[in-house]
Amino acid sequence: MRREEKSQTGEWLTPHPAFLTSHSPGRLRWRCRRGMLELDLVLERFLGENYVKLTAHQQAEFDALLDLPDQELWALIRSDGTDASAVVQWLRACQA
Repeated sequence: MRREEKSQTGEWLTPHPAFLTSHSPGRLRWRCRRGMLELDLVLERFLGENYVKLTAHQQAEFDALLDLPDQELWALIRSDGTDASAVVQWLRACQA
């Protein structure tokens, strides 16, 4: 199943309807519940402050990040690499 559709110019459009129903706000909040309190806090803050600002492509990236195990996701957020995507940078900013 495709999660996003591209226009004829190659730009990302709104997510595919199946992606929208499986990624409702309640479902996203449930997926953000983790085994680490630190991740719970960062992800909850990110959803409240930044998720609505994401493009469809960035939403898909965030969805893929949620598939990572807790330790890998936390290491990615805690690292200080400057080559991170906008989504990871926003997650890092939510640590404070």
